Amino acid sequence: MTAAFAIQTAIEFLAIIFVIYGLINEDKFIAFEENVAKLIKRKIYLYKRRKALEKRRQQGSSVKTSQTGRNRVNNTVRSTQRVVQHGRVA
Repeated sequence: MTAAFAIQTAIEFLAIIFVIYGLINEDKFIAFEENVAKLIKRKIYLYKRRKALEKRRQQGSSVKTSQTGRNRVNNTVRSTQRVVQHGRVA
């Protein structure tokens, strides 16, 4: 009996146990599956977010005058207020 065969047999045994447990406690098993799916989605999200932040940091080091989203909105609001104060129509 090789190690690969032993591992395959153990995985098959665990799969059978999960099926039996799933039939007996269906609601708990569904909740478990949903939690595992959420965990995997969260890990993927955090991985992509970390990579995007690293990429922004690398790009941000070469561009110093970049505005953040909030600053762009504030500048747009200020310029609109100036137009309204002076009576001009945009």
